[in-house]
Amino acid sequence: YLIRKPPHTYHLQGDLAKAEAGYLSVIKKDPNFAAAYLNMARIFAYKGDANGMQKMLAQGFNLSVDSGLKASAAYSMAALYFARNDLESANHYADQAIALNSTYPLGWYMKGKIAYQDSLDKNKYSSADERRAKAQNAVFYLKRAINLNGNQSIAYVELGKALFALGEENEAKKIYAVGLATIEKDMSLGVLEKEKVQNSFAEARRSYLETQ
Repeated sequence: YLIRKPPHTYHLQGDLAKAEAGYLSVIKKDPNFAAAYLNMARIFAYKGDANGMQKMLAQGFNLSVDSGLKASAAYSMAALYFARNDLESANHYADQAIALNSTYPLGWYMKGKIAYQDSLDKNKYSSADERRAKAQNAVFYLKRAINLNGNQSIAYVELGKALFALGEENEAKKIYAVGLATIEKDMSLGVLEKEKVQNSFAEARRSYLETQ
């Protein structure tokens, strides 16, 4: 749901003020331009304004007649609920994203991210076999996301975590190395987003790769 116009250029460069002004100008000129609302949702996400993000996503979703844009909005809603630790709602929207567009990598990424997070819940899954099955589901979803877009850098972060959880340490290390190399190739990320992904890799490496 990216607008290939100056507002999006500012967005990728990390100049959120100019990006926001540009998107609002587009909306003023064409209140039915769905993609502008979806991009504004990303601006609100940067600001930490969950309510503003949710409002923009709903408007963009309702205005869009394109299944790809709707899938993007559904994914963003899933991410919003994931951040609230509401995995059930997050999974609902991830399923919706995939139903709208089965070749949309971020839908599968979010399914994997949710499955991995779910696998950590020992209260919900008292059996190690149950938790392992969830981690295996995460690997399946995340590999699907990467097969659809080999430069989906954030998918490599979660895939590495899931592989480590399954005891596949060497494979996880390889995945992290490949993932780090994809960040600059990931055209879906702006400057600020690339920094966030790099921090995610660094955090994962501290958690799983450092040895005493």
